[in-house]
Amino acid sequence: MKTEPFVSWSSKYDTGFAHIDEQHKLLVRVINEFYDGLQNRQADRAVVFKRAAHQAVEYVKNHFAAEEKWMRDTGFPGYQKHCAEHALFAQQLLGCVKRFDRNDSRPAFEFVKFLAGWLMSHIAVEDNNFRFHLKPHQTPPPSAAAPKA
Repeated sequence: MKTEPFVSWSSKYDTGFAHIDEQHKLLVRVINEFYDGLQNRQADRAVVFKRAAHQAVEYVKNHFAAEEKWMRDTGFPGYQKHCAEHALFAQQLLGCVKRFDRNDSRPAFEFVKFLAGWLMSHIAVEDNNFRFHLKPHQTPPPSAAAPKA
């Protein structure tokens, strides 16, 4: 049985750059699939968590690398701060995975809440700042292609 989405995309999160918005929507789908799996398949929670964690880690590697390269290439003045936000997120993400690997199942729901909260606040604040910088750079460099999940 499919549950209601844990995270809903809203136009208020649109950056105005389709490739970035598609990358963000991909993580929203991962978060919702993870939440649905936790709600409906309690017996295989470890499998659901590992799949979601793997997808989130791959997303982070690809999306952050592309976004940071675009920031460098366009001279974004908030580059260092944005990279620090990305690094903190990656550190927290790996911490959740390590706790789960130590058989602490509590992080499964904490993880989905953490992903959703971070994504929405990061898009609404940090990526919004980047969006205004990017207006004159309407076409992303080729290296900013959408990540695979």
